[in-house]
Order: sequence, then C-alpha cells, then structure tokens
Amino acid sequence: MNNNNDLLPAKAEPSKAFFIEMLTRDISLSDCILDLADNSIHCLIASSGLDVSEHLFSGTKARKTSANIVIDFDGKSFRVKDTCGGISIEEATNQVFLLGNPVTERNRAGLGVYGIGMKRAFFKIGKQVSIVSHTTDEEFKIDIDVDKWKNTAKWEFPFTYARPKKSATGGTQIEVTGLHDSVSDQFASKAFSTILGERASRVYALFLKAGVQITVAGVQAKPDIPELAESKDLRCFPLWLRFSDWSRV
Repeated sequence: MNNNNDLLPAKAEPSKAFFIEMLTRDISLSDCILDLADNSIHCLIASSGLDVSEHLFSGTKARKTSANIVIDFDGKSFRVKDTCGGISIEEATNQVFLLGNPVTERNRAGLGVYGIGMKRAFFKIGKQVSIVSHTTDEEFKIDIDVDKWKNTAKWEFPFTYARPKKSATGGTQIEVTGLHDSVSDQFASKAFSTILGERASRVYALFLKAGVQITVAGVQAKPDIPELAESKDLRCFPLWLRFSDWSRV
C-alpha cells in the first residue's frame, strides 16, 4: 500500500468544454449581445467619467458624449464596434479576459460582478473570435479559435500583436464567425433584430440621452424613458444612480 504522502493529489480542474457549456446554457443570445454593449459602455465611463444621472431631467444642459456603438450581424458573422475609449494592453493582459474577477475586484463600480460577460458572449455566438482594441497610445489584437483553445491546457488567449500606436480616439472592434447554427438562424430573423433594438432603447435609455449612439442592424436606437420635468413649484427628488445598480429591463 502506498503511503498517503506519496500519492498524487486528486485532480479537480474543470474541462473547458464543460465550462463553456455551463457558462452559456442559461443565457439568451440577446443578453449576450447586451453584455458586449455593456463592455463598451464600461470603457466609456472609465475613459470619460460620463455620469448619466445628470440626464434624468428634461431640458438638462448636462455634458454629452459623441461615442457610438454599432452592432451588426447576418447569418455568417457578428460584429460590434465602438468609439468608447478602448482597452489598454495592461487591462487586456491582467483583467479583461479573466474568466471571473478576483474577489477583491467585485467592489469596483462597473458592469459585471464576476467578469464573464464578454467571454460568455464569444462562446455563445461562435467558434472564431477576433478582438482589436486601441487607446490613444497603443493597440492590440487577439484571435481565438474556440475549438483549439478547448483542447489546450492553458487558460489564456495569446496576443496576435500588442504595440504602441498613437490615435486620436480609442475604440474596440469584435468580430465572431463560425456561428453556431441556432445563432445563425436567429441572426437571419428580422424579428430578432427588432427585439434587440427595442431592448437597447430601454436598457441604455439614459446613455442614449447623454449622446451615445447605438445602432442595431442598421437602425439607430432611441431612448425609451419617461421625461422628468421640474418647475419652481414642483421639484423632483434627487436620484443618483450608479451604473452598477441598474437591473436590465
């Protein structure tokens, strides 16, 4: 009989195939796409300090932004492109692609508690992923072959390139191809794009009022939110919302 001190430890790491299946099982395609839009909004808040609570009242003269988010898709590919500030190489290396945020990161104001939204969207949509992002000082690209990644031991995504580059603005572009059959069918449906656009109008209503332009399948979303007005005799109770306190409609 072997001495317990000589035994190898029992393995307990998850398989990547199981991880992907569990991660994507109970979320809709439209929610995954909104997760990607969330990431764009998060970059915008981080880079510009935009406070959408200033735009709750009609007639406000609050500062506006000129950022845009374009979501487009067909039966063969999915694309989202923004001008929201971009992701730095350091963030890409140490934060953005983690499959779950460290506990110490969960108290930060932001979009996701567990840091899985973007990766979950990739896995839900298709098998080939390209991410290109640039700030005003640098740029990087990461290409992911999901099937190949599933069969490797390392839980990381190598950079295709990461280098200094000056730019007037920052932004990110994500393209997913090799779509899953069910995803391709939904993207070919006019009803899906209509519903997604309506959801974007509600979920990002205050950001749309603040000047963010969101386009879904060629149609620009309009803010779907009641207007609040004030007069000298009627004052609204102040309402300060952090973006992380929002719940999706």
